[in-house]
Amino acid sequence: LNRTIQAQYPPGSSFKTVTSIAAMKAGVFDPNWIVHCTGYFDIGNVHMVLPEEKGDVSYLEAFTYSYNTYFMNLGLKVGRDILLDGLTAALTPQTAGPVVGADLQPG
Repeated sequence: LNRTIQAQYPPGSSFKTVTSIAAMKAGVFDPNWIVHCTGYFDIGNVHMVLPEEKGDVSYLEAFTYSYNTYFMNLGLKVGRDILLDGLTAALTPQTAGPVVGADLQPG
């Protein structure tokens, strides 16, 4: 099993990169921005419990340790439309550029 292309993973960690690039393009990216993580995140009627995510977290820490709270806050800062544009660009093969020497054949 080639886990890189055949295993199933939640999209959250991949989307952290999309969110970061969208923030850069939107001009709201600040690597020194600190988010206070409380162990939960509320948006609308959804309450997410994230007990491992507590304290003040910088971008580098959030990316390194995959803090969903940080990136959800960053996504709100970026805005829906810019995030969707970033996702569309990430999923469009023409914008991804060439992949050299990658064997993407299953098996």
